[in-house]
Amino acid sequence: MPCGMIDPGENSEYAARREFLEETGVLANKEIKFLDDFEVKDGKYFALYSMQIDNLIFPSDDAIDAIEHDEWGFFKIAKNSLPSPMTKETRDAILKLK
Repeated sequence: MPCGMIDPGENSEYAARREFLEETGVLANKEIKFLDDFEVKDGKYFALYSMQIDNLIFPSDDAIDAIEHDEWGFFKIAKNSLPSPMTKETRDAILKLK
């Protein structure tokens, strides 16, 4: 799952789009939906967004931060189908999409 920090001057939606591009090489040019946010530590928050797409996407090896992920997968949005490890907060937010 692409994720990262919000840079100074960014809002969380812009940061989500930027991180998606940096880690996949794919432009997030559809509407994105805010799912939830939660504090992770030291007053820092993790915000979750989703984007509905028409076709499967595959990250580019040329993406700026392609090395941040060892593997990619596509999963059904169901309690027993999501990968592990995953925080409870992230899992609960994703399951809201059902």
